[in-house]
Amino acid sequence: MKKFLSLYVDELNRFKTYFLGIVAFMLVSEGASLFYKIFRDLSLWREGKEVVPSNIMIYMVSGMNNAIHGGIFLALAIFSFLIWQRDWQGKGRMIYRLMTLPGSRLSVGLAKWATVMTFIFALLGIQLALIAGCNVLLAGVLPKEIYTYLPYFYYFSQQAGILNLFLPFNGYDFLVSYLLGSSLVLVLFNAVVLYYCERVNGLLRLVVKESLFFIGIVAFIFNYWRGMFVYLHPLELEIAYLSALGSVILIGINLLLLNYQLNRRLYC
Repeated sequence: MKKFLSLYVDELNRFKTYFLGIVAFMLVSEGASLFYKIFRDLSLWREGKEVVPSNIMIYMVSGMNNAIHGGIFLALAIFSFLIWQRDWQGKGRMIYRLMTLPGSRLSVGLAKWATVMTFIFALLGIQLALIAGCNVLLAGVLPKEIYTYLPYFYYFSQQAGILNLFLPFNGYDFLVSYLLGSSLVLVLFNAVVLYYCERVNGLLRLVVKESLFFIGIVAFIFNYWRGMFVYLHPLELEIAYLSALGSVILIGINLLLLNYQLNRRLYC
């Protein structure tokens, strides 16, 4: 545990600039999109044209905002690569020093996993605070003909588009979304570690092993999902439970594989 906590704090410190860059991108881009829509509606209203009152979710959910959230997902995926790539750079590669520290080698992977998930939940908290703050502020300064205050629970409605990936509309969907997200982070981890371990053995072997890895993951997800509906015919709540179970199994498989690679394949 001491090794894990030490590595976790170190990873947070190493990548805080990257995280702050994502936060800055989110705040600036969403702020620019929000102000554009506000000034557009204000201009129409002042010209005497009919304006349908908007709310914070209408302002925050659009093609532009969906692109912003897509950019955030991409940045997090790149981060899942960079958090390993940085340790393999240079002559005195950091990864070997990390592997010689006392304690389980898997702690290195767990610390990186916890760092990525911490950044994800921190972004979620900032997004919630931004939506809530803008909702209250806009309700206070804009005419009622333009803006309508939206109660907090509507943030989690099914009409929030891609934002539902951040803010699932009930606890079951929240659990499934973030368990699945956690498992996909580990899938990326294993793909990156596999790349660095096999690149010295030739391009063909690397491509074959990476392909087999991704085919295996896709096959597991497809067959699990297909079997769930073909043989079990679950109800809505049961789908959430079974999806959560599948995500936990996928997490377990990837943790075992990551542990194997760090302990058995790090001679590369």
